Amino acid sequence: MKLINALRAMPALAALPNDQMEALAYSMIEQNYADGHVFTEEGRGGDSVHLLLEGEVAVSRQDGWVSLGKQAPGVFFGTVALVDDGPRSATCTGVGRTRVATLSSSAFTLLFNTHAPLALAVQEALASQLAADFRRSSARLEAALSGE
Repeated sequence: MKLINALRAMPALAALPNDQMEALAYSMIEQNYADGHVFTEEGRGGDSVHLLLEGEVAVSRQDGWVSLGKQAPGVFFGTVALVDDGPRSATCTGVGRTRVATLSSSAFTLLFNTHAPLALAVQEALASQLAADFRRSSARLEAALSGE
């Protein structure tokens, strides 16, 4: 999945003009990673958010290595790092080969200061991902509490 196509597939970003979409893509760093690469580590600080372009990323917590599921291409992960300066709440590990685009908090801040409409669209995309993650976690918690 090409970065521009992945960004265009996100509803909050789909309507961005080409120049702003290109500015966002230019601000992100694309890399390929081998199986087992740890993108975020629970309890450690973070200063970037990642967009999964190819492969899968397993999300887990250390308290018993509870699996929180896998992320598929086209989703952001590590999103809380752009919201606060707290430690990472989960570990995200590549499953097989992965291709990821990373947006650092400093690049996001620069976009925010120079391209306000673009920054708003990125914030909406991140908020949508956080909401989806919250709903998924709530459903798992409800299932665990009901004994399913």
